[in-house]
Amino acid sequence: MKNFGILILLLTCSLAVNAQGLIWIDVSYKVVLNPATGLRPPGVTNAGIDEAIAEMNALQETYFRGFRFRRVDPITDVGGLNQFNNSPSQWYSTDFFDVDGAKDQMEAAAVANPGQYAWNNNAINLYITNGICGGICSFPGGGDDIIIIGACSDADGGLHLHEIGHYFDLCHTQGCPCGGCSASEVGTCHTTPGDDGVDDTLPDLECWNQNNIALNAYGSLYGALSAGQQNQVDNVFFNVMSYHGSFIRMTELQLDRWTNTANGARAGVVDRLSIFVGKYGILFFELGNSVFPFITVQGGVNAAPVGSVLMVKPGAYDETMTISKPMSIRATRAGVVTIGSGAIVLSKQTEEALAAIADSTELSLDEALVSKYTIGDQVYLGFAGMNIPVDRSGVEEVGFEGFTMYPNPNHGIFAVEIDPKFLQENSDAQVTIYTLQGEAIYRASADQSHIDVDLSTQPKGVYYVKLTGARGETLIKKLIYQ
Repeated sequence: MKNFGILILLLTCSLAVNAQGLIWIDVSYKVVLNPATGLRPPGVTNAGIDEAIAEMNALQETYFRGFRFRRVDPITDVGGLNQFNNSPSQWYSTDFFDVDGAKDQMEAAAVANPGQYAWNNNAINLYITNGICGGICSFPGGGDDIIIIGACSDADGGLHLHEIGHYFDLCHTQGCPCGGCSASEVGTCHTTPGDDGVDDTLPDLECWNQNNIALNAYGSLYGALSAGQQNQVDNVFFNVMSYHGSFIRMTELQLDRWTNTANGARAGVVDRLSIFVGKYGILFFELGNSVFPFITVQGGVNAAPVGSVLMVKPGAYDETMTISKPMSIRATRAGVVTIGSGAIVLSKQTEEALAAIADSTELSLDEALVSKYTIGDQVYLGFAGMNIPVDRSGVEEVGFEGFTMYPNPNHGIFAVEIDPKFLQENSDAQVTIYTLQGEAIYRASADQSHIDVDLSTQPKGVYYVKLTGARGETLIKKLIYQ
């Protein structure tokens, strides 16, 4: 409660993976009408609500888990003129913060009268009312599903995301039963931080600033901390689940908890599941969640339902396998993933992700490649019928047509030769070179078929060269600088 990197390869198959590798969360918004006038609360508009959804999706994009919100129903007015009793409008002016049991009573009425309340059993139900400023949440369990948003916050996507965070079992950063610092505030933990159940968030209180969080955690003021320590403080101070007002960040373990809940208690509002793979898992106790992940990618693939997302934690998975069903694979912000001795490399840095498929002579595609996608700076991998080898033959390039590099391997100076047909079909093409960590170190407009590149000032190692066309066509090849 709150007062106030991976290229998608889609292959022809009976069930296609959604192009962006996204996990859609269905939401349904309702506006409670004033029984005295039959009108909405002042200032509440459809555009404002859709603005909040867009803001939530912009934040989700930065978390790199693939979650996005989609409104599945028209924004619906409920209640009406002179409907003071036994109608959604009876809740128009209710102060849900102060009236004990009011939220549960409204939810019970909505579930019992779904037509009258426009209740959707397969979506998150959010009601805009005039009696509060802020939001009232619902944690999983016990039929606790409704979310109530005050009219003053109808366009505040950060606050909507805060309340939906509770829906997916996230507590306040100051602790699960905790509210503000004043004893008059709802909740406990007014002077001592509580436990939010997430190990990568620092102790917090609503009335603390960055210096208070830093002093409590590290014994020093914020300005004296290392960059990593400051980032840990900022992860709390700017957290979506904090009471500090800047709903921006979520930590990796918060996202794990969200994902686990989306796979379990809240599976009814998402369109696909996420299966975790992590080398820290326990053999013979692999459940596919973030706590007990599958240890191998093959184990995750075997268990994953068709069309699901394999969420792979950092590490080298040196294994051979055949993937013969549509699905997506994602790396997280936690670090780089390699699969099949580098046959697939997935990475996610703060702003860029990269995936590359190497050793094309050893990749066996069961069906023809039909399309490739890059979404913004994120690149996703989705496929069916791919054979991932372990033994490497020394082939240095991905075998997509469109451009070549020579010499390769090289000593930092080489040429990129682009197929003239590609340039004819893709004006404003661009060449970008990435490190294995996903950092872009070189960009150039591909306005001619021959480009000379000098990387001699960069460290020796493996890089990936990406050619992107104006129509979204994306080709990636591996470069060795030795």
